[in-house]
Amino acid sequence: MVSYRQDKAQFLAVAQHTLHLAPHRPDNLAVIGMHLALSGQWEHGLTLVTEAMRLNPFHPPWYHLVISLYHIHFGQYPAALAAIGRFAGLNFFPFQANLAVIHGHLGNLPEARRCLERMFELWPDARHRLQEILDFWFPFEDLADVFAAGLTKAGFSEAIADLVETIQSTPRGDRFVSPAVVQDKAVVSRRSAEIDKRALTDRELDVLRLLAEGQRTKDIADTLGISAKTVETYRSRIMLKLGIDNLPGLVKFAIRAGITSPAA
Repeated sequence: MVSYRQDKAQFLAVAQHTLHLAPHRPDNLAVIGMHLALSGQWEHGLTLVTEAMRLNPFHPPWYHLVISLYHIHFGQYPAALAAIGRFAGLNFFPFQANLAVIHGHLGNLPEARRCLERMFELWPDARHRLQEILDFWFPFEDLADVFAAGLTKAGFSEAIADLVETIQSTPRGDRFVSPAVVQDKAVVSRRSAEIDKRALTDRELDVLRLLAEGQRTKDIADTLGISAKTVETYRSRIMLKLGIDNLPGLVKFAIRAGITSPAA
């Protein structure tokens, strides 16, 4: 089956043809519904998954992930939790990731951190590849940012403060070390601007610079021509990548990386 990640237009055409050939096969409806939802057709995708559940009352638990993602996408976190909360004991990485995000956004920190721990027990390597995983799961929608924000609220930067150690050595041989680990020790000041630019996109660097200069979210949005919500998601993604969970830490990082100056 053509993936929506490879060619969205071709995927939509193949999905429509497949639905025409097998309109009453539950697994077919659920798989296509999930991919349609993640490609941006949330209502259509949810309708197909709901119909798959109706056709197969003994459907597998993963069908409920689509309903959860639907509610996460629209910021309906209590409803998202209601969709998959009953599966909290399931040893399946996507369920634990979803639950960590939901509990993080709801402020249920003890439960959020428990889900984080379970996530990395199930897939230890994910702690160093989480941004890659999120971008793979959600290439078209803003869910990667929503998940990053939820995981940050859940304590991700504390749980795996060595995330950015996966970035390789600088041309000078310096190692990129998370501020959450060193807590203002001298090793932070040795990180080069080149390393920081490899960790963050150009737009993320713009947002970080303006944050460090003391601009408010609305001012940053006006300056960059984006919405305030988008600024917030960029800030959450920056915090996730750098392992920093507070604004003062971001300001110190920006100064030491040369992104802004103390006098800015």
